Amino acid sequence: LIVGQVRAYGKPFEVVFVEAICDDAEVLEANMMGKVQNSPDFWHLSPADALADLKARIAKYEAVYETVQDHEGPYIKVFDLSSKLMASHCYGRLAKSILPFMMAIHIGSRPIWLVRAFTGEANPQSPEGDRCSNLSHAGRGLALSLAAFVQERTERYWSTAGKPKEPTMVITSTMPRAVASVYGLASSHEQTSALNPIDKGALGAGWWDVECHGDAPPWDELENRHAAFFREWQKDPFRTRFPGGESYMDVVKRLETLLVEVEMSTRPVLIVSHIT
Repeated sequence: LIVGQVRAYGKPFEVVFVEAICDDAEVLEANMMGKVQNSPDFWHLSPADALADLKARIAKYEAVYETVQDHEGPYIKVFDLSSKLMASHCYGRLAKSILPFMMAIHIGSRPIWLVRAFTGEANPQSPEGDRCSNLSHAGRGLALSLAAFVQERTERYWSTAGKPKEPTMVITSTMPRAVASVYGLASSHEQTSALNPIDKGALGAGWWDVECHGDAPPWDELENRHAAFFREWQKDPFRTRFPGGESYMDVVKRLETLLVEVEMSTRPVLIVSHIT
C-alpha cells in the first residue's frame, strides 16, 4: 500500500522500511517511562495509570502487527536499540548514509547546543573590510558567556545523569572566528571543514567572501550581481552548484558523517558553525 502510493506520486522516490524490534525488558521499561513522562497523551494520568494505558495500547498493536518481509522491498531491522541491525536490499546511499545513522541512534538524553561563530573585528588589510580571525570586544564577551553557560548546563546535566562524567564534545568549523569562539572552554575541541560555510567558488568576491554578515544569505544582492546564475539557482536551489564551488546538496553530504558522530555521542555536544 505504501509503496504503491509513493509510486503513484510520480516522483523518483525510493521506499525503505525501518522496523524497530526490542525484547529487552529493561530497555522497554525505560523507553515506556520516557514516553509516559513526556507525551501530552498521559499528562492527565498518574505514572502508574499512564504506564498501564500505554501497555494496553501496545498489546493492541501487537495483535495486528506484521513484520516486514523480503518481497516488500528494502528494509532495515533494528534490534534492541541498534545492538544488532539487519539490512535487506540496501544499496548506494542507503548503505552509505542511512545504515550508519541507524547504528548510531540511542535513547540516551544529552544536550546539544548549536552556536553561530561570534562577531569579529574588521581587517584593515582587506580592501573590503572583511572580518578577520580576531574576535571583536563583543565577540570575546560572548565567548566567555558561552563558556560559563556550557559549564553551568553541563554540571546540571551530569548531576542527574546517573553515569560517570565525561568532557563535553566541542566541534567547530576550521574558520578562525569559530575556533576563537570556544577559547573560554576548558574542553579540548575538534575542528572540521564539514562545518565551514558553503564554497561559493567564483561568486561573492568582495561582498560574500566566506559567510553571511547578516542573519540570512544575501539573495537580493546575488540576484543583482549575477542575474543569470540566480535564475538557474532558483530552478533548483538545493542542487545548483555555485560556479567552481559547492551546492547545498554538497554541504549536506559533507555533514552526514558529522551528524552520525553527534548522534552517536552520549555526552553533551557543542557545535560552532556559520549561517551559509
